[in-house]
Amino acid sequence: MRKWIILVFPTVILLALIVADQSAKGWAESKLAERAAAYYPPGSGSSASIRSFPFIPRLLFTGGVPRVTVNLDDLRVQQVLVRQLSIQVSDVRIDRDEVFRGRVHVRDVGQGTITVTLDGPALAKAIGADVRFTSAGDVEVHERIQGVNVKATGKLTVKGNNITVTPTSVEGRSVPASRFALNYRIPGAELLPCDAAEAMVSKDTVVLSCNVVDIPAALVQIAQSRK
Repeated sequence: MRKWIILVFPTVILLALIVADQSAKGWAESKLAERAAAYYPPGSGSSASIRSFPFIPRLLFTGGVPRVTVNLDDLRVQQVLVRQLSIQVSDVRIDRDEVFRGRVHVRDVGQGTITVTLDGPALAKAIGADVRFTSAGDVEVHERIQGVNVKATGKLTVKGNNITVTPTSVEGRSVPASRFALNYRIPGAELLPCDAAEAMVSKDTVVLSCNVVDIPAALVQIAQSRK
């Protein structure tokens, strides 16, 4: 019996510690998801994932966690539908003194990526023009000029919340491509806090992404909005 206790008891304690540690991580993930949903426009769901094992010892002794991911689905920004907004940051540094006080204060992040997937038809409706997104990665602007259907083809670029469509060729009539240039700013909180973002166009979607080396303002707001 004594041998059995010596063998089993440490295992039970270890399992209890693992359960407690994972419970704490799960609680932190749920709170992070709740705060993200409160910070951004209303959506259909939110989730958060903290990649760290063990969670509590690493957080207390190193003041950080290796990776944090926050996903929000189907955000409505007026007429624009954001199918998914994803924030992924690595090497997240947290003020340990604030942790002991029951608060979270983000001090720094190593690097991160923010990805925003926009619904193409919803974006076109918000822009207020006959804009179509192709599987070839182009943007088409259609307009009827003097009874003729004219199509301008070009590229989409983004900076912050500002979306620009720059046509490079026109079919149907000899008119300047600049006639079809479009600019639209997604209202509300900044979705992509970076100088240059990559835009990938596919059929019915526009995926915007950028790398960040500073703390994203959204992450700071999410982490420090409340206990």
